Amino acid sequence: SRGPDSPLWLSRMSFSSHRLELGEEAFTIALHPSRPLLAVGLITGRLRLYDFSADNMQKLASARPHKEACRQVCFAMDGVSLF
Repeated sequence: SRGPDSPLWLSRMSFSSHRLELGEEAFTIALHPSRPLLAVGLITGRLRLYDFSADNMQKLASARPHKEACRQVCFAMDGVSLF
């Protein structure tokens, strides 16, 4: 059983009518402050950026900035930078 401090493992997410199959476990997600963008940090260290304004989510970018799991991702308040 999972306790209150146990991580919630995600490999599939839904946003209203949008469904996103990641194929890997998500460690962290962040929503852009003013645009329909979703950043997802994965257990593999990969970071993906999606646009969810259309009927289907579209992957805009993918990078692997970490050798280990990407544990935290967030947009700057102005939405220009991703940390």
